[in-house]
Amino acid sequence: MPDLVAPGGFALRPRRMSDPDPDLVREASADPYIPLVTTVPSPYSEAGGRAFVERQWGRAATGAGCPFVLVDPDGRPVGTVGLRPGGEEVTPGYWVVASARGGGDAGAGLAAVADRALRERGVSRPVLHVEP
Repeated sequence: MPDLVAPGGFALRPRRMSDPDPDLVREASADPYIPLVTTVPSPYSEAGGRAFVERQWGRAATGAGCPFVLVDPDGRPVGTVGLRPGGEEVTPGYWVVASARGGGDAGAGLAAVADRALRERGVSRPVLHVEP
């Protein structure tokens, strides 16, 4: 999976076990909502965090999804943005940790993955499902 440039100085990159990404999973684990709608472990444990990251690697390796870490302009991982394939359509998904919300992070990440899917992957449209 390639690194992607996103609007506003944000970037998307594949998950790495060797960077501050485990801190991102730890913060997401403490969120009251993120673990309810994702596979982020709660409560956090090192083994659970590692298993979460390994599941993301597996999705990329098998083509079941394209999960990226969303990185802010200062280089801090702040969330995740990904795509699940579905023929000519893709379904984006995302979350941003509470300490980084409100700065346009999710929108920047979604714009970058949608642009890649539309321009480079022949996808006719991304379909975003919003939970009330």
